Amino acid sequence: MGEFNSVAVLIPQGVAHGYRVLGEKSAGLVYLVDQEYNPAKPDEERIPHDDKQIGFNWETTPR
Repeated sequence: MGEFNSVAVLIPQGVAHGYRVLGEKSAGLVYLVDQEYNPAKPDEERIPHDDKQIGFNWETTPR
């Protein structure tokens, strides 16, 4: 993935996911779904990005 390497990523149902931009430029994200979201009957769960159970360090350190 990168500026000159656009890709599509299939995330299976039930898999928690997130993303972080590592470069200095903004990134675009297109999120495609197979059905309209129904807030009265959600088919997914939300997990805060900084949830301690995930334990992921979201800070970017310069290389």
